[in-house]
Amino acid sequence: MDLAINKQFARNQLLPTLSFQGTMGLTGLGGDYGESFTRNFSGNFYNYGAGLLFSYPLGNRSAVSTYTKRQLEAKNAEISLASIRHQIIRGVREAVRRVQTDFKRIETTRSARILAEKQLQAEQERLRVGLSATRFVLDFQRDLATAQGNELRAIIDYNKSLSNLACHKATTLDRYHLELS
Repeated sequence: MDLAINKQFARNQLLPTLSFQGTMGLTGLGGDYGESFTRNFSGNFYNYGAGLLFSYPLGNRSAVSTYTKRQLEAKNAEISLASIRHQIIRGVREAVRRVQTDFKRIETTRSARILAEKQLQAEQERLRVGLSATRFVLDFQRDLATAQGNELRAIIDYNKSLSNLACHKATTLDRYHLELS
């Protein structure tokens, strides 16, 4: 808004000016200084003047230069605003994609964990009936722990992505009902 006002002011400096001028005074007439001085403050001899002054600057390079500068500043501000808008939109899109990817990763790691649990249960059952060794059960327990860790990391990454999306959308304060004063 400030730039628009500066630009308009600089544009107005290119225009011609028309001014009204007026004067009023007292005149003392007399043969010597003392008599003139006395008559001056008696209020008998008023002096009035009025006039219009029209001026049109020829060339006016300073005003033209200032106006051009203000136009460029306004254009640069518009370009900066468009760039910032583009960055915000791009950031939000990337954050949305990351949320979607992390959500799919949770589903995948959850399936892997469920499969590891089933494999461990089956191997424990095989060990119970004597068809497996303890070493194989330990391997499946390790695989289950790894799958649980992967699922937990996916959930944490998903929550971070949601937080990042809220940050890009600038909705964190609204989400938690906070107000800045």
